[in-house]
Order: sequence, then structure tokens, then C-alpha cells
Amino acid sequence: MRNKDKEYNKSKDNESKDNNSKDKKGKGDIEKDMTQLVPILIVSILKNYSSKSNPITLENLIKELTLRVPITISVSTMQRKLDLLVKLGEGYEELKKEFPFYIDIYRNLGGRVCMVEKNLKGNTEKKGPKPRGYYFDPILSESDISYICAALESTHILTKEEKKYMILRERAAYGNWNKPRGTGRISKKELELPPRPNWSRSGTPDNKPSMLNNIQKVLSAIDNEHQIEIKYGKYVAEEKSRLKFQDRGKTYCLNPYFIVSQNGLYYLVVTYQGQTQLNHFRIDRIFDIVEKQDKRENMPEWLQDPEFWEGGEFKTETYVSKFPLMQYPEEIKIDKYTFLCKADALSVPLDHFGNNLYVEDSGDGEQVKLRVYADYENVKFFCVQQSRLVTPVSPKKLKEDVKKILTEAIDRIG
Repeated sequence: MRNKDKEYNKSKDNESKDNNSKDKKGKGDIEKDMTQLVPILIVSILKNYSSKSNPITLENLIKELTLRVPITISVSTMQRKLDLLVKLGEGYEELKKEFPFYIDIYRNLGGRVCMVEKNLKGNTEKKGPKPRGYYFDPILSESDISYICAALESTHILTKEEKKYMILRERAAYGNWNKPRGTGRISKKELELPPRPNWSRSGTPDNKPSMLNNIQKVLSAIDNEHQIEIKYGKYVAEEKSRLKFQDRGKTYCLNPYFIVSQNGLYYLVVTYQGQTQLNHFRIDRIFDIVEKQDKRENMPEWLQDPEFWEGGEFKTETYVSKFPLMQYPEEIKIDKYTFLCKADALSVPLDHFGNNLYVEDSGDGEQVKLRVYADYENVKFFCVQQSRLVTPVSPKKLKEDVKKILTEAIDRIG
């Protein structure tokens, strides 16, 4: 028992000595501890005060560092720290496939430290190596953040509260805290982040979180070139009630190719399994999506036309201009069609057909003759919808079909 007491007292004495040594820590010890944080401090300074067009030299970096922390650091030590950070950044670019650890460093830092040879004013005629400059290359630049925030602000999918939440979180994570006031600097008030919304995915497909979740699933299947199975919904009328949206009770096996947006709605461009006819499915009407492991079938040959592609990327704008109403007939008839449009309403066909619209005759100032290359059914129903503003000209079948639809509508109205 006495031996145990002695051991206990000895450990307490040692603990007391350790505490006393911590209390008596001198300036040199504190400085030594602070030196361990130099790489973090370097990254912080470069994040907030440098850019590729305005790198910071080693000497100026030391000045900035000593202004912030009470340490003395030699040029050689600072150079070693910078060389290590630059090497980690280069490792991300060159070795990320072999060593995923570099990707973790890149993500955790929010970017990477880069080195560039810098031309300083008054140094153009000096011989020898140019002075080095250092800057931080962020994952998201300030212009990226502004672009993302503008996209969030303009979306119709999120509520006002959800937009505020996302934008403030985005700016808090990546924004610049050291810019002068009035130039996009983040204020302390913006740190008062709103509570996280309830991102519940229950309910019908037009529930916003459900729709965003469906978009994520579809994009995953498209990237992996996999087939999907979906359950699609429809509206039914119940007596003395509002329209009810319900599952059709049928599962569709599809080959997904693209997501396109038109008139504020998102459509999935697909073919049915074993078929070549393209179809459109509204994403806000999909109840459930399951990504299969089966490889999707090749897209129809006509969709592989160079007109729809640029640099290996599918031109969704070109596609939508061919099918502006997202009508999809059994037989696709993309051809030349002309119609007259009131001169003061040119924005209407432009909103539908985009750059696919051409002026064939500027007319008499009241009407303009326009030419478009699009799907027949879509042009026909556009002329019906906008009959107050546009008049079909050619081909003759277009004029006859539009006239027939409008006449039948007048007869129904009586």
C-alpha cells in the first residue's frame, strides 16, 4: 500500500512540475510554438491579400506575418515553409491520381499555394533571376462565388429563406474578409447565419428538396452512363376537390442523356429501353428514380449531329430551340418554317427559339418575316399559342394546320 502511495505522490509531483514549467514558459518558448503555425498563417495571408495578378514576395510576406504574430522568422525558414506549401500544391496537380492525400490537402485548405516569377517595378533591367511571388489559387474565386450567389438568387426552386441560407453560407465559407467596405467585404452581421432549413425529401415530386434530389440522381446516372427506372405521376380530378397529383403505378426503364431547362421547368431527355424515339419527362413529376447498373443504350444517330455538340459538350440551348415547347411527336420533322411577327413583339419568338431564329425580311415596319429551323409540332403549337402576334407563312401545311386548330377552338367556344 505504501509503495502505491509513493508512486501516486511521485506522479503528482511530476504533474505539478509540468504545470509550473508551462506557467514559466518564456518568450522563446511561445515564439517556438507560434513558428509551428507559420504554414497556416502563410495560407491565411495569401488567401486574403494575394492573387495571380498580384502575388506577394517572400520579403513582403515576412513583413505581413510579423505584423500579425510576435515572432522573428528567418528568410531561410520562411522559404522552406513556402517551398513545402508550393510542393503540396504541385502535388495536387501532378500526383492526385496516385496519391489521393493531395486532394484532401487541397480541399481542406480550400485551394493551393502557387509560385510565380514576378516582374517588380524598377527591376526590369536587372540581370539574374526574377524575384519570386506567391499567391493563393482558391477552389472558388470571388467571381465564382458571385456567379453562384446570382444563380441561387435567380432560381425559382428555392424559397426566399432557403436562398438567404445558401448565399450567406457560401459567402461565409469562401468570401473575402479583408476587402474595403463597400466592395463586397463580408460584414460581421453576415456571420449571424440563419438556421439550416428542413431539407425533407418526403411528399410529391414538386416538393423542392425532392426535385433537387431527383436531379442529383439523374445526373449521377448520366455521368455513369447507366439506365434508370422511374415512377411518373399524373394529375387526376376528384369531385369537389383540387386536382390531385398521384403515381401512375407504372415503372419505366429509360436511357437518360441530358437535362434541359425551358420556361422555368426541368426536363429529362431519354429513350425507352429498346427504342430510339426520344422523349421528355418533367423532373418535377417523377416520383422515384433508381439508378441501375445496366449500361444505357446509345443515343439516336440524329442527336449525334455536330450541330448539337461543341468541344465534346452537348449544346442544350440548340436542342431546346428545336423543341421550344418540349412537345415530342412520334415522328421528328426538323425543317425550315417561316412566319410573320409583329415588329414590337420580336422578344416572344426570340424567347422560344433563341439563336435559332433568322430575319428573312424586315418588312414594312409593322411585321417582320422570320425563319426558324425546328420541329414541326413545336412550331405549329407556337403559332397557335401566339396567334395574336404571329402568322404562319410556309410551308402551306403549317398554315392549314394552325387554321384548323384555331377554327376548331372557336367552334367549341361557340
